Amino acid sequence: MVETSGARPSFAGELNNENPKQFWKDVDEYLSSCDDAKKCKRFGNLLKAGSAAESWFEDLDKNTREDWDALEEAFKEKFIPKVTQQITDTDLVTLLLQDKPSEDDILTYKTTALGTLPYHVWWANELDNRVAKYKAGQHLAERVREALPYVLRKHVESVTSWRELYEAIKKADAGKMKEEVEFFKSRGIGEGEKKTEGARQEGGKEEKGSDSEIKTLIEALKELTVARANPVSPFQRHPIYIPPLPTVPPPRAQSQRASGASGLREPPERRLGLVRSNALAPPPDTEEGRKLHEAQTREWQAKHGGQSPNEYRPYPLTPGTLPVASRDCWRCGLEAHGRGNPCTRTKLPELETQWRMTAGLIERDARALGVQLVAGEAYQAGTQAYARAGQICVGGQWFPYIPDSEWSSGNA
Repeated sequence: MVETSGARPSFAGELNNENPKQFWKDVDEYLSSCDDAKKCKRFGNLLKAGSAAESWFEDLDKNTREDWDALEEAFKEKFIPKVTQQITDTDLVTLLLQDKPSEDDILTYKTTALGTLPYHVWWANELDNRVAKYKAGQHLAERVREALPYVLRKHVESVTSWRELYEAIKKADAGKMKEEVEFFKSRGIGEGEKKTEGARQEGGKEEKGSDSEIKTLIEALKELTVARANPVSPFQRHPIYIPPLPTVPPPRAQSQRASGASGLREPPERRLGLVRSNALAPPPDTEEGRKLHEAQTREWQAKHGGQSPNEYRPYPLTPGTLPVASRDCWRCGLEAHGRGNPCTRTKLPELETQWRMTAGLIERDARALGVQLVAGEAYQAGTQAYARAGQICVGGQWFPYIPDSEWSSGNA
């Protein structure tokens, strides 16, 4: 029987509430009658179950756990800071930002003794320990927040203390951040442009056309007069009448714009474009096609498990079925049966049905808007003009559209 002396010490690694130096002194006294091998065996039992300290101990290599001197050195290196000289705030912030989550990290999880945690939550716990270890002042909390990547920083408001920063990071919605990361990547938006783009999306503002389009339109408006004339739009090869002042888009067009919880969804016409470009083609109903479908499904579950499919997360389609947004039946993936005729064919997986329904509704909404691309003499790659409900939209501004027949007959 191993003899011990004194009260049994315990340690969780919560440096804001515990004294690691005192804990090690208590351990030395408690295990003073044991040899080094027995000390190593007993030490792990003095760490609180499920704590950060236990996680640290389990991550040590076997040689360190079985060598008392190496274990002592590892403990002090982890939990007892060596204050040899005063470091600057800039150097301290650099130390605190070790393992700072990147955009790719935000999409991952970290397995610890406390369970599987989103990477940003795990990092907040690590930051908590570093702050206590280096005794970082509260004034540095905001500097650390400002150094976080945009998709995380936008969910963490300005802070005045470390506690506010920890709690805000842990509460950040991993699902929304993942959707935002995928959105920015799909648009090729760099870190420096994300704040501007995010503000525009959150405010419901949407930019159509390039700056050159808007400048061209302004110059054209300056040259117009109220007298009857027959000007030709630089965006269309047929004559149209453009009044001096723009009109407001039809209420119907405004009300039918899609808006997601994150404020990052596009209007129906652009969402349909994303469906067409991102949707997976249904494999053929062959042995090879079925193997491909199984591999696609496993990959989707690994990347997006627990989320609903959408135009950014297209779900794999059952072999031998029709593509999405092709007036297909959402339940079986084949030709639609018509309203009032129940589907009696083999039902698709629930997630595929959700994806087909989502894509079908996007296609329906875009079709309801009567969207068409208006090309012309001055049409350039990367620019678009939309015609809808008797109006033409150029560079984000709307004007009445007068067909040639009405113009030439004098009804305009």
